[in-house]
Amino acid sequence: MFVAGTDTSAATLEWTITELAEHPELMKQAREEVRAVGRPTGKVVDETHLQHLHFIKAAIEEAMRLHPSVRASMDECIIDGYKIPLTTRLLINI
Repeated sequence: MFVAGTDTSAATLEWTITELAEHPELMKQAREEVRAVGRPTGKVVDETHLQHLHFIKAAIEEAMRLHPSVRASMDECIIDGYKIPLTTRLLINI
């Protein structure tokens, strides 16, 4: 099964914002980084600024680590009568 598209991107963004909201000191750091990158140009931050947003990138990667949209099974198991082999990739559909 091919798993990709806007849903995974939207879910990653939601989890990133959720994690930052739960950690106000990290949210402040992310906000300061975005403002620092946008201030010199006086423009809205866009994709051309991505190379300078190191903290934001790290926050997104951490959210993806904590809340992956695809997981691998850690043990062989049976779910609803289906045998799921070890290390099978599973899509978690909320």
